[in-house]
Amino acid sequence: MKKKIFFLPLFLFFTIILSCKSEKKIVLKDKYPKLKLTSRIIDYKDVKRGKILNAQYKFINPSEDTLKIKYVNPDCVCTGYTISSKVIPPKGKGVITLTLNTKEKYGENILHAVIKANTETKFYKITLKANIID
Repeated sequence: MKKKIFFLPLFLFFTIILSCKSEKKIVLKDKYPKLKLTSRIIDYKDVKRGKILNAQYKFINPSEDTLKIKYVNPDCVCTGYTISSKVIPPKGKGVITLTLNTKEKYGENILHAVIKANTETKFYKITLKANIID
């Protein structure tokens, strides 16, 4: 009986001590930077043939890590591109411009480009649309 009385307070003491863990708030850093495009599709509607179109796709890096654009790959050799910078600091902004010369084009044109970056989503698709008329 004396053993039970001795172990009961000891048991309660350790139970209380172990249940009173200090809670530490753990903030996990994002594993990857982010690329947030303001728009993925730019539609020029009807455009006269011969006009040069410059579609600007603005984006931000809302993360705490540096965003690196590895490449931009238009699906047609008729589409050129420029990029403001391939390295975007945390909270930084950038612009990718797709350029299309409509001189040799006619009718509905839908052109895509793929962006590869060091983000969790590995690829992003942007689209330029235009209906080329005389």
